[in-house]
Amino acid sequence: MAVLNGVDEEAVAALAAGRRCARAPNSTNLALLHGPAWGLRFAEAYEEAGGVPAAAANERLYRRLLDALAFAAGVQWVARPWQEAGRTELTTRGVEKRLDAYLTVLMD
Repeated sequence: MAVLNGVDEEAVAALAAGRRCARAPNSTNLALLHGPAWGLRFAEAYEEAGGVPAAAANERLYRRLLDALAFAAGVQWVARPWQEAGRTELTTRGVEKRLDAYLTVLMD
């Protein structure tokens, strides 16, 4: 598996080509797993792999915000499988803090 900007290149290429990929990341997942900077890097990797983002910056921001806010009500359900997979530092509160930090970065 090749990695582009810290993101699975095959998964990003599949997304860029409009195909589904079982391990396809999104910016919010990466931000919650690794911190806000990783969420921001996803868009760069997507474009480098040939993906075409929304033309308007405000539309890109809107989509990223919607995606991030979709996690807000279910952070505990997101954190639990990661903890079971060995990422014990990803407590519900820890993931909430990462989500807050990612939303703050998006809004700045």
